Amino acid sequence: MAPVKPSTYLFRKESITELRQRLGLSQAAMAGRIGVPKNTVSRWETGETTPDAQSLAAIYSLGMEVGIMATFFAPVKQKAPVRDAALVYWDVPTNFGWHGMEPQSASVVAEVKKRMPRDARLLFKAFVGRNDSFLTNTLENLGWRVWESVTWTGFADWTEEIYDQALSDAGQNPAGSVVFLVTADVRHVELIQELRERDVRVYLVALGEMGILPPVINTRLIEAVGRRRCIELP
Repeated sequence: MAPVKPSTYLFRKESITELRQRLGLSQAAMAGRIGVPKNTVSRWETGETTPDAQSLAAIYSLGMEVGIMATFFAPVKQKAPVRDAALVYWDVPTNFGWHGMEPQSASVVAEVKKRMPRDARLLFKAFVGRNDSFLTNTLENLGWRVWESVTWTGFADWTEEIYDQALSDAGQNPAGSVVFLVTADVRHVELIQELRERDVRVYLVALGEMGILPPVINTRLIEAVGRRRCIELP
């Protein structure tokens, strides 16, 4: 039969050799004791095939007759998922320091790349006010996808839109995604909690105000992401 590779346990081909040697048997002798062709044991020991349930039971019984308990299976070491998708959401109306869109964008991009593999997939989304063509053009030229408010006041509430898009984007591969929220809106705590429950890694990015003051971050946002994943940019 073909080699068996369960998802959590893997057959140890060396277990057959270990047991046979402890019993002092040749491959042909072991084959005779359990009633299989003599070349079958050789194929088990090289990993070409694996014993079926009946043969495995016979081998186990052979060892137990003299008090030897063989370990036929070992747990498979699961590799940690590679997080190679960076999803960035900039809630511009709540987190914009007024000291230049280009340097702020560059700082955010640099922090994202610093935490991601070299070949990571990067997605940058910015959510701005209404009819601000200069801001929109600037961000688009810097590689951001931009959403403009359609409210007549121009003051957008992007909470639900960012919530929906982040869950949708990260939902394609939660264990491989890292979300960066550039926001000062405490209402995004719910989104952070939802993403983390889905095994998405989340960072909070906070920009300084007026270009001179340090970022002011709500303690609930910090608690939601954890201090280690809170990025404060001047």
